[in-house]
Amino acid sequence: VLQSSQQSSTHSIRRSTKLPVSSSSEIVSAKDVRFPDPKGDSGRYIGTVSRHSGAHCGDGCLDFGARGSYDGQWIHGLWSGYGHLVNQTGDSFEGYFVEGCKHGKGSTGYSDGRVFDGLFRMGEMVEGTMHYQDGGSYVGEFKNGKRHYQGTYNFKDGSVYHGNFRDDRLEGHGQLTWNDVAKYVGEWQNGRRHG
Repeated sequence: VLQSSQQSSTHSIRRSTKLPVSSSSEIVSAKDVRFPDPKGDSGRYIGTVSRHSGAHCGDGCLDFGARGSYDGQWIHGLWSGYGHLVNQTGDSFEGYFVEGCKHGKGSTGYSDGRVFDGLFRMGEMVEGTMHYQDGGSYVGEFKNGKRHYQGTYNFKDGSVYHGNFRDDRLEGHGQLTWNDVAKYVGEWQNGRRHG
C-alpha cells in the first residue's frame, strides 16, 4: 500500500546527514510491502520509495525474518547513508554505507564476541580497533579481515606487540614487550622471532 509522505520516515535510527531528495513529492511511503534488497533477497519493507522508479529511497527498514534486517537510509534501492545491518548469524553493523557496501566509519559486533570499531572501504575493514573475546585488542590496519601492515596488539596478560603484521601473524619488524618488562626488538616470521 503506497501513501504520500511529507516526512522521510519515523524510524529512530541516529543519522547525521540528509539524503539528496529534491522534493517530498518524489518519494512515497510503503508499509509492509515485499521488496528485494541490493543482493536480491526478499523481505518485508516499511519506509519510503521513489515515486518514479519504485526503488527504496530515503529511510526504511527491510526485515528478512530469521535472515536478518537492514534499517537505515537508501538511495536508488541501495543501502546508502547511515544504517544498521544484522545478518543471519547475529553479526551486526552500525555505520555508513555507499552503494550497498559498508564504507566510512562503523562498528561491527560479531556473534562470537569480537567488536570492531573503525573505517571501512567498500565493504572491507581497513583501519581501527578490534576487541577480542579473551580481553586482548588490536589497533591498526587490516586487509581481507585480518591484521595486516602496522599495528599494536595488547595481549590479555599485559604484553604488547607493536610492529608489522601479515595475515594475522607477527611478520617483519616489531617489538614485543612482555608483562615482566622483558622485550624483544627485531624481525618476526610466521608469528615467531626470526634472527
